[in-house]
Amino acid sequence: MLQIKNVTRFFKSGLSEVQVLKGINLEVQPSQAICLLGASGSGKSTLLQIMGTLDRPTSGEVNFDSVSLLDMSDDELSHFRNEKMGFVFQFHHLVMELTALENVILPCLVVGENRAEAEAKAVHWFEYLGISDRMTHYPNQLSGGELQRVSIARSLIKNPSILFADEPTGNLDSENSKKVQQLFFQLQKQLGLTLVVVTHDPEFAKQFTQVYRVQDGMISLESPIVI
Repeated sequence: MLQIKNVTRFFKSGLSEVQVLKGINLEVQPSQAICLLGASGSGKSTLLQIMGTLDRPTSGEVNFDSVSLLDMSDDELSHFRNEKMGFVFQFHHLVMELTALENVILPCLVVGENRAEAEAKAVHWFEYLGISDRMTHYPNQLSGGELQRVSIARSLIKNPSILFADEPTGNLDSENSKKVQQLFFQLQKQLGLTLVVVTHDPEFAKQFTQVYRVQDGMISLESPIVI
């Protein structure tokens, strides 16, 4: 499904350049759940952003179903992400002035979908995620666990083929963290989603059957995880 070939990423730092990714090769198969494990600054979030077309590599290839994503314009990539990819981040990136329901249907409205149809899809996900009584609440009225479930609902509203999650439990307490972790695996199994999760938490990582260690801009297979 998703293929990363010889990907590098350099960032300018003053007059010099810092190489964050050093020739990454990675393939993600349909319905696979993989974990990118690494410490802060290892390059794992940069890799996820490139895989999700939120950033472009300095060199290399990013292909989806044998189609080069790097040959697309920014507008084409925006449309592609909206149709094929879902994202969940450590920080929820919800619009504070909108209700939970309005936040979830945004990906549908920006491409001109019928509002009533979008709301019907959103209601399904609110019910599935157990937060149907929070649809009219604003983000500042929600708990951390509820905020993350709203962001998950938003990521699923367009029925993506692949779901990316960057430190999705990083801001949650231990109880909500476990619930959200279980939810990701439930979604992956029931919906056949392809799942790519970035984490620095080895306890979370060891629940995956396919774990890649990202360290110093390089990647290696590390499964099973030994704590």
